[in-house]
Amino acid sequence: MILESTMIDIIGRFDVFNAAFFMEFISAIAFPVFTVSIAFMKGGQAKIDAAALLLTTVSFSIFFQNFFARPRPAGAINHAESPYSFPSTHSSSAFAWAEFMGIKYVRYKLLFFAFAALVAVSRVYIGVHYPVDVITGAILGWFIGKIITRAEREF
Repeated sequence: MILESTMIDIIGRFDVFNAAFFMEFISAIAFPVFTVSIAFMKGGQAKIDAAALLLTTVSFSIFFQNFFARPRPAGAINHAESPYSFPSTHSSSAFAWAEFMGIKYVRYKLLFFAFAALVAVSRVYIGVHYPVDVITGAILGWFIGKIITRAEREF
C-alpha cells in the first residue's frame, strides 16, 4: 500500500507518465502504423488486399458517420476530421487491420488486437468519441476484416 502510493506520488510529481500525451500519440500514429505494416508485408497480393481492407473499412465507416450524423462529444477538438462520431473510423480501421494481420502473422495476433484496443480507448480518452462509437467501430472493422480475410483465403 505504501509502495503504491509512493509510486503514484513520484509519477505525479515528476510527470514520468503523461497519459493524455500517450493517448494522443497512439491515436495519431494509428494510420501510419497500419500503412507501414502493409508496406513491410510479404507478397504483392497481400499488400493489395490489406490496402483494400483499409479503404473498404474507412469507406463504410464514413458512410455510416454521414448516415447517422451523430455529433462528436461536446468540446471535442476536431482536427479536420468528420464532425460526426458514430462509428469511430480509427476503431473500425484498427480492428480490421488487427484481424487481417492476425491471420497473416498468427504469432502476433494478440499484439495486433491489443494495439487496436489501445487505439479505440485513446479515441474515447482524448474526447473525440463516445464509448459506443468505438465499440461499434471495433465490431464493424472486425466484421469487415473477417469477410475480406475469408474471401482472400478462398482465392
